[in-house]
Amino acid sequence: MNREHIQHAIDLMKAAEAAGTLDMTGWQDNEDDTLYDLIGKDYAETVEELHACGNTACLAGHIALSPVFQAIGGEVDQRDGSPTLETVDKDGICVRGTEERAVALFFDISIELAHKLCLPPARAKGDHFYPAEFEDVQPHHVIDKLQNILDGQYGELK
Repeated sequence: MNREHIQHAIDLMKAAEAAGTLDMTGWQDNEDDTLYDLIGKDYAETVEELHACGNTACLAGHIALSPVFQAIGGEVDQRDGSPTLETVDKDGICVRGTEERAVALFFDISIELAHKLCLPPARAKGDHFYPAEFEDVQPHHVIDKLQNILDGQYGELK
C-alpha cells in the first residue's frame, strides 16, 4: 500500500468536508454545465476549479483533481470527470487504470478494496462498506475507511 497517497486522500476528504464538495454518487457533478460556462471545459481539472463553481465530486473525483495524483501521470477524464492513471509499477511494467482501477493503482491496493471505496454496493447482496447509504456517505465515513486501510484492518491488500 502507498501510505503517503492514502494519507493524501484523507487530507483531500478533510478539505472536501470543509468545502461541502463530497458526493459519492458521481465522479464529478456538472449537470448544469456551470463549469463549461465558467472555464470552457466539461469537468474541473483542479480542486480550485471544482470549488469555484460549487460543484461536487466523489473520493475518486477528488483524487483525480489532486496535484499529487497528476504529478505521477494521473488525469481527469474529460468524458466523465473520472480519474485515469498511467504509471510504471515496481516491476517496470507500464500499467493503466481508469475509475476505481486508477484509485487501486494510486493507493497500491486491490481492485476489490478500491471498488468498495469508490462504487455503490451491489444492491442485491446488501454488501454495505460504509455505515450509511452510498448517496449519504460523508467525508468522515471515507476518512474512517482510509484510516482503517492504513491500520491494516483489511488484511492483505494486494
